[in-house]
Amino acid sequence: MWGLFFAAAFAGALFLFVPGTLVFAGLRMHVASAVAFAPLLGIPATIALCLAYAALGINTNWATIFFPQLVVGLIICIVGRVRARDLPRRRFGERSREACRFDLCALALYLLVGIVVSVGMFTSFLGDPSNYMQEYDNVSHLGSIRCFVETGNWSPFSTSLYAGAADAAINPLPGGGFYPTAWYNVAAFMVSLLDVPIPLSENAANFVFVALALPASMFAFMRIVFQERRDIVCWGAACAPMFSAFPWMLLAWGPLFPNTSAYCLLPLVAALFVAILRTGVSRRERICAGALFVIGIVALALAQPNAVFVVAVWLIPFCIYRAAIAADLLRREGAAKWWLRILFAVVAAILICVIWWVVYHLPFLSAVVEHSWGAAQYPLEAVLHTLMLGFMDDGVQLVLMVFVFVGMFWTLKERRWLWLSASYVLACGMFIVGVSTSGRLQHLLTGFWYTDYYRVAAMAAIFGIPLAAMGVALVARTIARLLSRSRDKAPAWATSIACALCAFVLVWGTFFLDDPRADISPSSEVPNMGRGAMTLVWQRLSWQNNVDYIYTTAEKEFVAEVEQILPEGAVVINNPNDGSCFCYVVDGMRTYYRYLRTYGEGGETEDSALIRSRLDSISYDDRVKEAVENVGAEYLLLLDQGRWYNPSDPDSNFFFTYDDNSLWAGIDYVRDSTPGFEVVLARDDMRLYRITAIDD
Repeated sequence: MWGLFFAAAFAGALFLFVPGTLVFAGLRMHVASAVAFAPLLGIPATIALCLAYAALGINTNWATIFFPQLVVGLIICIVGRVRARDLPRRRFGERSREACRFDLCALALYLLVGIVVSVGMFTSFLGDPSNYMQEYDNVSHLGSIRCFVETGNWSPFSTSLYAGAADAAINPLPGGGFYPTAWYNVAAFMVSLLDVPIPLSENAANFVFVALALPASMFAFMRIVFQERRDIVCWGAACAPMFSAFPWMLLAWGPLFPNTSAYCLLPLVAALFVAILRTGVSRRERICAGALFVIGIVALALAQPNAVFVVAVWLIPFCIYRAAIAADLLRREGAAKWWLRILFAVVAAILICVIWWVVYHLPFLSAVVEHSWGAAQYPLEAVLHTLMLGFMDDGVQLVLMVFVFVGMFWTLKERRWLWLSASYVLACGMFIVGVSTSGRLQHLLTGFWYTDYYRVAAMAAIFGIPLAAMGVALVARTIARLLSRSRDKAPAWATSIACALCAFVLVWGTFFLDDPRADISPSSEVPNMGRGAMTLVWQRLSWQNNVDYIYTTAEKEFVAEVEQILPEGAVVINNPNDGSCFCYVVDGMRTYYRYLRTYGEGGETEDSALIRSRLDSISYDDRVKEAVENVGAEYLLLLDQGRWYNPSDPDSNFFFTYDDNSLWAGIDYVRDSTPGFEVVLARDDMRLYRITAIDD
């Protein structure tokens, strides 16, 4: 099965990177940059094709979505190479052959580290590559992939669990709208091409973004920001996958898979903006960077729009810094020069605040920014967690914390990079406010992320990667000089020893070091930080992917027997909160209720409301009987008959969305003796009934 997993990941990587790489190579961008920036072109092109096919009624599959991009990419690459045979390659910054060779080696290093770490993590916490998290968001993820493949409509306006015409006709919650689908397209491509299980496809899609897209994206950012400091660029490869808050916690929380994919790409967009305003580049390069920046913003919006706001937060200090530098154009000297810099910086900061305030009040964002999460930590607790990089997972990353602080110290000396520290402090401050307060300030600062602490913590972790790389580079250089007792450049042997030592400490500190205070005060009021953050994230991922706590193994076996009995295409009424929501998204059974929320809140069909609340009275209520006939249902599936949701019981086999069982009383109260129902299959508390009342 793991062979199929890596085959699917390889296919997903080709789909995500190859067409864009060919196009950029044809435009004379050297190979390393072409590979790194390729997803920014591939994602909008894929969505454009999906929209066109949906409008024209053309079936979307792996061939119709991949080959047009491949052919266009090959044509542009061949034509561009032929016409530019005698012209130098173009890139942001250096153009020498030696620089190109370094970029290729550095990108290879980033990808190698990303693949090695990701293989170790994924193979260990997944157990089986077809395992999947039984979480609220994952119902939508799995179901959307299935709908894409089954209907041949991959449009971002068609992300429904009732996408086919027959299913759309019985949708209890009709309606829909735009949803970013970049991650879904990669997973659906794997299923369409290789016919892999849908849970395996989502795991493989996550692997592609975490192991390949994130390292390539971070390489591009580091190469542009630290163009002349290649040691920092190289250390970025080691630091990129080491923060527990991103990408690993986002894979566990939610799980926020589309958000993870967008965050993996956002360093590319930030790098392009830095390239636009960087000194010492030609107007042509600025225009190219600006065009790619616009395309990148579109790509992020199609992956997950809140990633655009992460880029904005990252670049706010950079914009203020560049505004202050712009004051030098007025050619003033002495005190006047510094006062002008301060004035320009203040004006830029005020303008940014005004833009933030205006965007915050845009009507179409109101549902997002007004979504409320209550405080989860005390302010002091939040500060401690943030300082030690534990954020929400109650762990610590002490070694990584030291490297980040060293990097921040270095930016005080090298002030051209001070904006990186300012961005990190800003993101950490937003997290502290978001996780420890509630009210207007919380919404204003973190509302663009649904006031979700985990997404904000992931943002801070991303901003910490360059700082950690700077810290490791400074420590390695200092150790090398101490070993050689030289104030100048250390010899190769000393540098090698220093790098090996720092790499060992970084890996050991990330994956094996636990909090040394764990045995000192286990019962104190100090926040629970008894384990390393990466250890806790790994344990959480392992548990979520290997424990059947809602849709149990016994229930899966029962459903497999049910599928052998059901006529093809039969509609089955169910209570989705008992785990039967996975019967469609994983097993393909045509269950009637597939969503977990918004029932009884408006927008629900009258038939659905009657079935939910009064199905047990079908033998004497003609309205219920008519509703069942309208949706074409013939069977009822119960996986936890006679059991109720208990939020205080960790073994309660229901989703948290089952907070009001009165919504499902008509289904839950059906028993073997209820008139109008015939037992077809029974085992323990699991039942399949045929609805005999509609036979009359």
